[in-house]
Amino acid sequence: MHTQDLKYLKIAIVGAGYGGAAAAKALSLLGADVTVHEQAPALGEVGAGIGLRPATMARFRQWGIFDAIAKVSSPSDNCEILTATPEPIMKDTWPESGDQKQTYLIHRGDFIEALTGVLPEGMVQLDHKLEKIEDKGETSVLTFASGRTAEADLVVAADGIRSTIRQQLFSDKAPVFSGEHAYRAVISLDDAHGMVT
Repeated sequence: MHTQDLKYLKIAIVGAGYGGAAAAKALSLLGADVTVHEQAPALGEVGAGIGLRPATMARFRQWGIFDAIAKVSSPSDNCEILTATPEPIMKDTWPESGDQKQTYLIHRGDFIEALTGVLPEGMVQLDHKLEKIEDKGETSVLTFASGRTAEADLVVAADGIRSTIRQQLFSDKAPVFSGEHAYRAVISLDDAHGMVT
């Protein structure tokens, strides 16, 4: 499929997290007719922060949404991991992308709010919990818990680690634990004991 083939295509995205919202923005800029179906009755995200690398921010600039993201994020020149003493364990700079040299640190909730805030009114349909997807060949039919249905030429599964679409169309096997954990937290600058200046 070529990008010109996406023009006027009816696309359903299941999930309005940052993957689904970013896909919606990109596909709509290519001329597709996009609807995002989100199971939650209201948008929001739990969790801490993430870093948006220079290549990502460069893409947001191409899409015309850089300012919306930059307004609710903090630019960072490097990454530093310190001990409590505060001896450095690691310090690294971010990989540059063209003119974009900084990574932007942002809370997940702020990121989703900024992304969905640049989508056209009505593109995100809340309270649409997907129950069933049927592949009809040329189209797919989505059935939601409310009984509502939607038909699309293309469906994007952005419904997370417990994806209904993945289970029904590809595999019902549970994700495999990698053996690694990542712990993230947001703390007050007052509680950083001078480690962050």
